Amino acid sequence: MQFVQKRVSERNPLPSSAIGNVALLQMLGLAVLLTCSMGVVAEDFSQIIGPVDGTVTETVEENPAAEDETVEAAIVAPCDPFTDSSCREEVELEGGLRYLGRLLEGKPHGMGTMMYPGGDRFEGYFERGLKMGRGKMALASGHTFDGFWVRDRLNGKVTMVAPSGDRYEGPLGGNYQPQGEGRLVFVSGDQYSGQFAMGKPQGQGVLVFGRTRGPNAGDRYEGQFDRGQRHGAGRYVFADGTVWQVDCQYDRCQRSGVVGMFTDMVAP
Repeated sequence: MQFVQKRVSERNPLPSSAIGNVALLQMLGLAVLLTCSMGVVAEDFSQIIGPVDGTVTETVEENPAAEDETVEAAIVAPCDPFTDSSCREEVELEGGLRYLGRLLEGKPHGMGTMMYPGGDRFEGYFERGLKMGRGKMALASGHTFDGFWVRDRLNGKVTMVAPSGDRYEGPLGGNYQPQGEGRLVFVSGDQYSGQFAMGKPQGQGVLVFGRTRGPNAGDRYEGQFDRGQRHGAGRYVFADGTVWQVDCQYDRCQRSGVVGMFTDMVAP
């Protein structure tokens, strides 16, 4: 048990005669109780520290354990997201899921992070357990998908980045594959804009060759694609503005009306 000193002001200070009597009694080592018309009380003088100067010192028991217990309780017993909707803690859900965020009726609600057993990770908004709103999914394979989610499904334009660094912007179909009108930028510098089907260029599109294409850097092909390859009628526009009409058969192109492959200009 600890004690602290506390100074307490009295209404009337001790007169000089009373101080003399106190000093005399203290020298004799006596413990007395002084009571007079002024209502001054003094205890065992061996427990009083400091001069008698119009104030007396009394001992007050301090109980720091109560404060320590409060601090320790706050550490040991954090908030429970299952019962407190304002609590944000990491919890384990069914199926091996781990979730960091707020819960509503036991389901993720609001901004949070969901971690899946296979290593996938989603950061974004939830509504009663479903992905709803802006969010980013990072797969264990290295693919990332950033877009707007409606009831656990990506909706509208999405930004997808592959482990290789290739970047796609546009809608997605099944299995998170490009589908519809989109744009694909390769790490090599090539860029494709146009139609996609099952994750590959399909139909009408434009392919611009990048820096790694040597003398063809800056050239572009405008025409038909089939399963990711140039196929069908189109035109080849060189970087200097020269235009050729071409026919392609699965990436093997020749100038229309000319026998054989390109001769006077190099084309991929």
